[in-house]
Amino acid sequence: MKKILKITLIVLLLIAGAGVLYLDATEIAPKRVRIRTETIRSEKIPEALSGFQILFFSDVHYNAFVDDSRLEALIEKIDSVGADVILFGGDLFDHPANQWPDDQAMDTTRDALSRLKAPLGKF
Repeated sequence: MKKILKITLIVLLLIAGAGVLYLDATEIAPKRVRIRTETIRSEKIPEALSGFQILFFSDVHYNAFVDDSRLEALIEKIDSVGADVILFGGDLFDHPANQWPDDQAMDTTRDALSRLKAPLGKF
């Protein structure tokens, strides 16, 4: 009887752990946008670049856990920083292996990114 109880407890703990991981991946992590600020000081940086801001972001994964409303919230957060230059680091889409994102996903993401304001460019 004790062996069946232990096995049942282990199975229940595995199911609970999988549930927590799923909840984190689908509900918590996509809302967890971190903004980290780094100040770089060097004698090699001209004084004219004092206060110059570069914003780098990546791993949007639109289409998996990031839908239109989450993408819009991300765009607003990025724009609120007021960076001079914005760098896209990749992983904008999430799609099955060997399958390119559909036209709707491409259009939605392109439109959202085009609304970002960066006076010196977006790359």
